[in-house]
Amino acid sequence: MSIDVSSGSPAARAVPIQGVVFDFGAVLSMTPFETGLLIEQRLDLPKGSISWCGPLDPTLDHLWRGMLAGEISEREYWRRRASEVGRLFGEDWTPRDFYRRVCAALGDDWIRPGMADLLDEIRSHGLKTGVLSNELELFHGPEWVASLEILRKVDAMVDASHTGILKPDSRAYQAIATALDLPLSDLLFVDDQARNVAGARAVGMQAVHFEITNTASAINVIRAAIGDARGGAARRTTTS
Repeated sequence: MSIDVSSGSPAARAVPIQGVVFDFGAVLSMTPFETGLLIEQRLDLPKGSISWCGPLDPTLDHLWRGMLAGEISEREYWRRRASEVGRLFGEDWTPRDFYRRVCAALGDDWIRPGMADLLDEIRSHGLKTGVLSNELELFHGPEWVASLEILRKVDAMVDASHTGILKPDSRAYQAIATALDLPLSDLLFVDDQARNVAGARAVGMQAVHFEITNTASAINVIRAAIGDARGGAARRTTTS
């Protein structure tokens, strides 16, 4: 099946997916945009310290709009935000400093609810799972990444922290396809940024735009793709 990312509706395809590849940040994990109040409480920050809206309301976040327009990189966006919060502690924070403090404060609350179960569900149908991230280890550090229970549910991970190849570069998608030993066309890719979704579709992957303003819709589309894959496997067993 293919995925119409403009409407989120699945369309029939001759060959069902054989694997699902997730972005990590904002898909498998929560974002500071969604957890700002909790971050303020856990870090004992003044109310309104984490007030950036990002994709929740780009009209109120000029830095996010600049990132979407290609005026600054995503890394630069988070460098500036980390620096802002660090100054509240009288320190000069990098994105890793920011995320280290946030993840320690939030613990399991940083992982998006239901995503670990979704990975289990995908694997229970015999499909492969992968993660394709632009800066997971760069932002969080190797020790934290190694400690994540949810990543033990993935068959392969490609992180631009090591490869230096950022989505939507076509080589990034090819790298995860190679790691999973599957054709690009047999993979469903899930990302919160439209340009990365477009990049995946450009190389022949199926893709879902995981909008954090409507996560339930994206998860429903993923589950529909899983069901289609299961049905396809049953049909192949019956006719073989």
